[in-house]
Amino acid sequence: MACIQVACKLGPRTILNLCRSSSLPLVQFSAGLHTAQRYNAAMSRNTTDTSGLSHWKLERAVSVALVGLVPAAFVAPGPFVDYSLAVAMPLHTYMGMDVVLTDYVRDSLKPLAKFLNATIHTVTLGGLLYFNAHDVGVCEGLKMIWAL
Repeated sequence: MACIQVACKLGPRTILNLCRSSSLPLVQFSAGLHTAQRYNAAMSRNTTDTSGLSHWKLERAVSVALVGLVPAAFVAPGPFVDYSLAVAMPLHTYMGMDVVLTDYVRDSLKPLAKFLNATIHTVTLGGLLYFNAHDVGVCEGLKMIWAL
């Protein structure tokens, strides 16, 4: 309890400066350990790799598009909104599930899980495109579901 009171009196800047100065000997000490090579290799990675950044930007672009497309389905339904939703919804869920599978599925099962994810979302895309072409469309379908 006394440590918390002292920390509150010192303030955040003082605590951060203390942490920075006290962590330097720890980093120097760890240089001799066997894990330091792996740590140093990870720290010296190429920082120009932007594959994750482009994936993140695409995820955000699809999310922002959905923010406009879902209300547009009710306000101004039409073929453009129908087909845009038919592509954006499966793409959004595919990318979200891909990240979940990458983070939480065991390495030995990842190829199967990613294949099933791609298959399910490809079939979903085909079904929504078929629904737009041969039935009432995504916008009218959403309206029918909400009317229940």
